[in-house]
Amino acid sequence: MQIYNACRLWFKGIIIKKRYKYFRCYFFNVHLILTEKQLIILLLDLFLAGAETTTSTLGYALLYLIHYPDVQKKLQDEMDRVTGQDKQPTLQDRTR
Repeated sequence: MQIYNACRLWFKGIIIKKRYKYFRCYFFNVHLILTEKQLIILLLDLFLAGAETTTSTLGYALLYLIHYPDVQKKLQDEMDRVTGQDKQPTLQDRTR
């Protein structure tokens, strides 16, 4: 229980510090102008974060399908029913 309480207090302290830092950064730098380099780095960070999320989600979905072949079969049956067995899925198939 001591370890739990120590971890809880440590984590709570981190959250409070981060919250203050965010508040200070947002409200005291309202008129901050980003340079072109900073803007490119910011956009790259956002893009890479989205790519990482997508990659992780697809990876877990594939692992799930490998682990549960019955779900994989249901998914394949539905895709065959909606798109047919002879063609690749397209955006037009979403309405079916």
